[in-house]
Amino acid sequence: MSPASQKHAERKRKPSFLFAGREGTRMNIAVLGAGVMGRLTERVAAESGIGVAGVVEPLEGGRLENLGQKTHVVIDFSHPDNTDALCGFCAERGVKAVIGCTGHSAEQKERIRKLAESCGVVMSANFSYGLNVLLSLAGQAAALLGDDFDTELCETHHRRKTDAPSGTALALLEVLKGVGGKEAVFDRRGRGQRRENEIGVSVLRGGGVCGRHEVMFLGEAETLTLCHTALDRSVFARGALTAAQWLCDGDKKGFFTMSDVLKGGERYD
Repeated sequence: MSPASQKHAERKRKPSFLFAGREGTRMNIAVLGAGVMGRLTERVAAESGIGVAGVVEPLEGGRLENLGQKTHVVIDFSHPDNTDALCGFCAERGVKAVIGCTGHSAEQKERIRKLAESCGVVMSANFSYGLNVLLSLAGQAAALLGDDFDTELCETHHRRKTDAPSGTALALLEVLKGVGGKEAVFDRRGRGQRRENEIGVSVLRGGGVCGRHEVMFLGEAETLTLCHTALDRSVFARGALTAAQWLCDGDKKGFFTMSDVLKGGERYD
């Protein structure tokens, strides 16, 4: 087998979800939030042999403290309102956290970063591998193309999504703003030319679209479009589980994003 083929085979191999250095110890997760993503994460975990200590739904009176099994990682797909409960539980029991909900306040983010010092946290608006590659590519393209190209961002989600723009769109926007110092414009109406230093943001809602994000760089004679489309929500669950395993391998502590996992983790397909 050639080196390239061997590398490809290694990337396709599913992780065993055993702790590095702790042979025979299975990773147990708990899921905070029993919505679509919470239940999907539970299902994907069970199908892959990962232990599931339980799914906790705070809106139904569920509490992490009532989990009967040992938990190594809490995967949070609930709501920022549960930050105090999550951080308190993880800090008390030495449990790591993978956080996928968005909309946290500055105070909540600070508490999460404090937790990360002792327990380890991966926090991301989107756990898709492809989307995190898009984040990197968008920043590179913005830096290379500079002010000669106008930048537009368009995101599309299903009709039931309640936040707009999405947390992922805001993450992309931060990358783009950080490169060129431009300002976001969320609503265009009336008359007047496009300003030089703006990034137009368009939000579409309808149907059952899992998620589509487009970044467009528009020049006078050419256009570059970077686009990511999620075809199935399971990509988010699999990414969160990969992040959980990555945290546990080597007992990592600190605050991380999915880009850190992408650089050093083993993909779970």
